[in-house]
Amino acid sequence: MGHRASVCYWNGSKGSVHYSHWGALDAELINQISKDTPFGSENMEPEFVNEILSSFENMSGNTEISGHLTEASADTPVEPERNRTVDSIEEWAESINALMMECAYLVDITQDEWIVYAYAPIYWRSVDDLGQTGYVLIEAGKEAHDLWGGRDAESWDKFLGNLPQTPDFIVEP
Repeated sequence: MGHRASVCYWNGSKGSVHYSHWGALDAELINQISKDTPFGSENMEPEFVNEILSSFENMSGNTEISGHLTEASADTPVEPERNRTVDSIEEWAESINALMMECAYLVDITQDEWIVYAYAPIYWRSVDDLGQTGYVLIEAGKEAHDLWGGRDAESWDKFLGNLPQTPDFIVEP
C-alpha cells in the first residue's frame, strides 16, 4: 500500500524521473519540494543536495552521489535515485502508469525558485473492453490526489468529453 507518485525534475531539455511511495497523499509534495529541499526533506546533507542539483543540470551520470545514496524515508518522500531520464515532458507523461500512480509532479527547475505542478492521472475504463485504457493528466494542484482514478465511458471521446477540465496531457489507448 502507498500513495504512489511519479516526480519529474525538468531542466528545460531533459527530465530526471523519480518515485515517491507516499507522495500522492494530499498532494503534499507541492509544498515540500524546492531547490533547498529537492526530495521534500530538510534532513539531507547539504553536500549531497548540492551534488544532486549538479547532476540535474545536465542529467549526467546517476544519482548515487559519492557512494552515499540516501534512501527515501518519512523524512525524504522522493527517492533520490533516478529511475530514468526523459527527453521531453511528453515522454515522461506517456511513461506514467495511471493505474498505479495517484499523482504526477512536474518540477520546473529552470528558474531560481522551482515551480512544482501536481497532475491527477485519470484513466478511461472502456465499458466494452476492460483491457483497453488511455489516460489524461490534469493539472489540479492540491486537488490532484482527489481527482485520480478511473472513469467509465462507452468510448474514448465520451471519456474526454466528461472530464472535469481540459487535460494537460492526453495518452490515447
